[in-house]
Amino acid sequence: MGLTLITRNPSTKLCAIAKKRVSDQYNRINSELFNFWLQHRTKTGAEFEGSPRLVFWAGDSGGRGIYEQHHPYRLLKKAIETVLMDTAETCRKYELEPEPYIDEAKLLLRGLIGSVYRDMANVDRKLRGEGFPESVKCVDESYYRPRTEELERYLEEHAAAAILIASRPTETEQNTTPAKRRRIIGWIFKKTSHFICAIFVAVIATIIAAIIIDIFADFGWIKRIKEFFTE
Repeated sequence: MGLTLITRNPSTKLCAIAKKRVSDQYNRINSELFNFWLQHRTKTGAEFEGSPRLVFWAGDSGGRGIYEQHHPYRLLKKAIETVLMDTAETCRKYELEPEPYIDEAKLLLRGLIGSVYRDMANVDRKLRGEGFPESVKCVDESYYRPRTEELERYLEEHAAAAILIASRPTETEQNTTPAKRRRIIGWIFKKTSHFICAIFVAVIATIIAAIIIDIFADFGWIKRIKEFFTE
């Protein structure tokens, strides 16, 4: 039992933070597997067969009441949402391109899913063995593969949503940079547009005047005008 993480190559500079987030979720879920499922049988004396075991391995349809609160499948979905949204908020806060960071979190969460289901297989064996886990066979991956595939799809959907959320500025950010800079530049241009137009017209007029003077000079008109006023 233990957490096995899949890391991105190359990893991002926030990889350590992403690993910590996933590790915290693993510890929380792992604690539920031991503190509730293993101890629940000890406290109640109920056998881990029939409905309790079906609930343990079920997807969204499994568990109501106290079982729903400690349901591994739902705890994993919550972990996926939490890690991806935290990553998206970090990207938004520090104006980071979200794809590599969300991709890294997604790979780490794949490791979380696999690790939790391997732990569930061990817990299942202990509960069925009633203190003698070696007396029963551990379920293999094919037994719980439909659930992990469902969670993989859930992970992909929420990763895409996290990228979209991270890419859109909040209302507060819209009032800061760079959107605020663009609005300030627009305001300045609006207020000074008449002055800019006047300068532009003056420059054009100067250029036209210079051209006319050159033409007059080429035909000797400038010299004739000077002679006219000096006679």
